[in-house]
Amino acid sequence: MVIKVSIKELKEREKEQRRQYILDAAEKLFASKGGYDNVTMKDIADEVGLNKSTLYLYFKNKEALYSHLMLRVMKIVYTVVKDHMESNRTGMEKIETTGNIVLGFIQKHSDMVEQSRSQHPKELDLEYMAENEAAKEIGMISVGLFEITCNTIKAGIADGSIRPDLNPVGAAAILLLIDNSIMNMDPNIKNMIESHGIDYPEFIREISDFKRHMLMNKEEKKE
Repeated sequence: MVIKVSIKELKEREKEQRRQYILDAAEKLFASKGGYDNVTMKDIADEVGLNKSTLYLYFKNKEALYSHLMLRVMKIVYTVVKDHMESNRTGMEKIETTGNIVLGFIQKHSDMVEQSRSQHPKELDLEYMAENEAAKEIGMISVGLFEITCNTIKAGIADGSIRPDLNPVGAAAILLLIDNSIMNMDPNIKNMIESHGIDYPEFIREISDFKRHMLMNKEEKKE
């Protein structure tokens, strides 16, 4: 059976491939030049061999481009979390495993994650969110992560692996706030931690241990 592809579909595929190529190039530039504020749309256009006006055919502005870049990261995190949360394990095991994976991802992609600290006041503006599809999707993924985490905590309370006195909603919010704070860590705090002999990987491990003790049912803890 021969599947016919229209010229319009072929053009859309080509455009999407070019968009992904541009995002790859932008990510490398953000990392090599020290973040969002140090990279211009002209820099990105030069990197991919386009003129700036052509680049705007793929992305409305730098904020939109950056939002799509962060959306790629959020989609990866969401897929990993969702897959592990659906596994046949206790609620605590699911929370701990996914937490370690997310923190490991943050550590592996620390250069890019640190760029998320760049100032983007528009990303908090409702009007901007309404007109930026990537920003809206990031918001939806964040809501999805919260719901998954909240439901898993409820399951952990039910199976006895998570403290029964916890409020699942509050606990889920705290976990996401911790991960978000790590992603948006002030470089000065990171420098202070390292000045006391604690490297970033060790700090990530301590965060994971902290979350485990915060959630785990005391009766389930091993002496």
